[in-house]
Amino acid sequence: MKINQDTDILLISTSLNLGGSEAQAVKLANNLSNIEKKIHFISLKEGGILKPRLAKDIEVTEYNLYVKSKKKFFPKFRSIIWFIIASLRLRRRLKNQKITIISFLFHASFFGFLVSAGKKNIKHIVSIRSDRFTGRKKRNLILREIVMKILVIFSELVVFNSKTSHSKYSKRFNIEDKSKVINNFIGVGKVDFKLREKNSTSCKGIYVGRLDKLKNIDSLVNSFVELKKYDVYLDIYGEGSEFEYLKKLIQKNNLVENVKLKGLQLNIIEKSEQYDFLILTSFHEGYPNVIFEAMNNFLFTISTDVGDVKELINKDTGLIIDGFDADSISKAVKKYIKIPKNKKLDMVYQAYTNLNQNFNADNIIKSWVEII
Repeated sequence: MKINQDTDILLISTSLNLGGSEAQAVKLANNLSNIEKKIHFISLKEGGILKPRLAKDIEVTEYNLYVKSKKKFFPKFRSIIWFIIASLRLRRRLKNQKITIISFLFHASFFGFLVSAGKKNIKHIVSIRSDRFTGRKKRNLILREIVMKILVIFSELVVFNSKTSHSKYSKRFNIEDKSKVINNFIGVGKVDFKLREKNSTSCKGIYVGRLDKLKNIDSLVNSFVELKKYDVYLDIYGEGSEFEYLKKLIQKNNLVENVKLKGLQLNIIEKSEQYDFLILTSFHEGYPNVIFEAMNNFLFTISTDVGDVKELINKDTGLIIDGFDADSISKAVKKYIKIPKNKKLDMVYQAYTNLNQNFNADNIIKSWVEII
């Protein structure tokens, strides 16, 4: 591990896979590096599609703390043991070094806690990125929330990216005096507004994100049983535990011509000229990066009412789905279809304008520097 004595910040993320929180961790690291902070990035998993996005001067340490082979004895137990060993080794490495740890996502925060607890020379800032504590398959994990409550008690500060989650957990965890909201970074849009103006009258949507139960993609697929009557099409970009299940669901409902699984592709929203709208059907979110990216590329957005989505989407900038079931999703898409093209263009332009007025990168990085 190459953590130099002059390292200012140790940024820990569960992985460098293509997730909203992971992408924000990378953006924070790069922005801090741009202002000459010495950053070391730790990923608890090896590899990841986001690794090349890290600035060249950022040192990266990758652990392999998640046992994938079921053939090994006690795989979960082995993962826990290696997790603890890795954190204790890092704790010894930082014995006399003054440093700030910023952790993204639950496992990274637990790792940061083990490294920093009781160490006066280490400041641990926990970043909470959602409106509830979940696993990949469950909508709410009570034990995880209890553990997180303990972690934040021992942390120096807690940063939320969502007003909704801050309002909920700052009171529940009794951390009003050491928590604050710092907005997500937004990227630079790549799609020219003129290309949206030239689009045909087709109706083709896009979903981008993990394929797990919490994203409610099965309901999205089922909504197309009704929507295929309207010549609506959907491309689903992402990987995850639900891929094979969704593939069978598409085939079962005879939707292979209307709904396609496209796998993982980096920067797809920045290449979205052929698409008309982005749809998000999650059961939970904080401030969804995918909505930021869509709006910044003049792509119409349709989303369930989760996290701080209503801070971004209103009657002039997109559509909110009234529920999470297939019928609610299909009604929202049919409502989108009925909106005149000129009105849709006005809405995506207004969404782009609002986003870039309210989310200034200089102010966001200034907020982070103030607490570091």
